[in-house]
Amino acid sequence: MRVLDVRLKQAGMDGDLNQYCLPASAFIFAFRGQGELWVDDEVWLCDRFYVLHAGKGSQVTVRSRGPLSVYIVLYKASLPASAPREYLMMLQTSDPFQDKWGFSPGEPLAMLELLQTIHSGFKADDELTRLSAKGDFIRFVHAVLRERLLGAGELSLPEQVIRYLSRNYRNPISLEELSRQLNYSQQYISRKCKEQTGLSPLDYVIRFRMEDAKALLAGTMATQQEIASHVGYPDLMYFNRMFKKYAGVTPGQYRKLFGQSVSDYARNRSQSSVAPSRSLRYPFHVSDIDYQFQQDGANKMTRATRSLYAVMLLCLTVMLTACGGPANNGGTAHSQVAVSASPAAIVQEAENTASPVTKIVKTAFGDVEVPAHPQRVAAISYLGTVLALDVKPVAAESFLMSSPYLEGMLDVVTDVGDSLEKLLELAPD
Repeated sequence: MRVLDVRLKQAGMDGDLNQYCLPASAFIFAFRGQGELWVDDEVWLCDRFYVLHAGKGSQVTVRSRGPLSVYIVLYKASLPASAPREYLMMLQTSDPFQDKWGFSPGEPLAMLELLQTIHSGFKADDELTRLSAKGDFIRFVHAVLRERLLGAGELSLPEQVIRYLSRNYRNPISLEELSRQLNYSQQYISRKCKEQTGLSPLDYVIRFRMEDAKALLAGTMATQQEIASHVGYPDLMYFNRMFKKYAGVTPGQYRKLFGQSVSDYARNRSQSSVAPSRSLRYPFHVSDIDYQFQQDGANKMTRATRSLYAVMLLCLTVMLTACGGPANNGGTAHSQVAVSASPAAIVQEAENTASPVTKIVKTAFGDVEVPAHPQRVAAISYLGTVLALDVKPVAAESFLMSSPYLEGMLDVVTDVGDSLEKLLELAPD
């Protein structure tokens, strides 16, 4: 093994840490900060200390929310001519010097001390000091491999989530299904990702989609509708709105500003897919969350779907009108609406009823009018969040109700499963 170079970089300050192509195999040691370490399309999350190995030609990107120092040790390894033939055959079929792996070391300070010595010794003029630096590098490799063989290197929960999203962001993604696969609640997954990266799973989906869209707009002649559908947004208007939130300009304006030859597309796509030029910071609306993580795994909102929601909204309005009418002369609690009543009669009844204070909620399916102070709330998706706000829901879904963290808090909550009929029978506000 021969050490080719030792470099100390500061993430966020050195531009060559954005899609830096390794000229040789390398050990990367991150310390004094938090961040994302990307090698090609795979991510490792650094919290204070992290050691990473990558092969020659790999593209390395370091993203951090604050100061993050990184040692990069470039080395070359080869078998001597006298090596057994089976070793040469093994190296041709599986080259360990090209492998990508990383972990959080259990004894990081000893490794850091060795790297500091290597960094200073490698720059020395005399051969003895350089020889000592090579010996320190071998000791560093020994310390790293020893910890790795002891079982370090298992991916953390946020790393598993981000890798899954980076490979599947173009498809309809259900956070509920992801939570089932990982055997964690949706709230726990979101919280752990937010704690370690500053971004939620939804943030990552939007970031991956928008950066892919930016590369396609700049490097291809595809239409905006084709690009929107390709990155996961069948609704062009919704794509335009999300893109302007993220990039600050419309897709058309972005293409005029950054459009270039198609030959540059592959390079731009690889750069933008894992290393966006700007961080994602904007207020989220409930409609955005609902659109990104459809509970049934579907992402297309067809005309039939819109019609179904319109019919459901009309039925719910009629039910609320029937339950909220004034008392009749007979002293009964509520007025009754006849089944055969005409639409005009229903409208007249609604006008005669004292209207409660309401508000308009904007959703992906249009504006919905709801009571300003609802008394009967159904928590189909965000049960834990609703309970945390001291709201006692009347209905919820089976999977969320089975959470051990909510035990003893669901005495008055009805399990409606996935039945819309059961949900409507409870007449939620």
